[in-house]
Amino acid sequence: MNHPLSYPEQEKAVIGYLSMNGFAGIEDYARTKPEAFMQPLASVIYEAAQYLYRIGRTPNTLTITETIEADGELKRDATKAAAEAGLPDWQTYLHASDTRLAFNPAGGQIVREYLAHIKRIEKEAEVRA
Repeated sequence: MNHPLSYPEQEKAVIGYLSMNGFAGIEDYARTKPEAFMQPLASVIYEAAQYLYRIGRTPNTLTITETIEADGELKRDATKAAAEAGLPDWQTYLHASDTRLAFNPAGGQIVREYLAHIKRIEKEAEVRA
């Protein structure tokens, strides 16, 4: 696939899709680790979404927010990442994420491809290190 969005924009698109549709149509969600995301806020939100999916709940803006607020470590990580990004709080990032793919019939496929790209970049970085 030709990746039309920059890497940070891809991360925002993945988070935006999850905030609206959860992991619907994304079978391999677990193959991408939260640590693969370069943006710390995207990493925390993805971790919360994976947790929700594992326990049988649908990740969306509300359940992701509840999960991060209820987990001291996730909340601390999200708050720190927001401060480092110059945002007033971590919810600002979640609510400003790119949700356009949630309304695209091919959105799940595109998100799968973005996740594969994010994972490849992480592996390449590991190899270089």
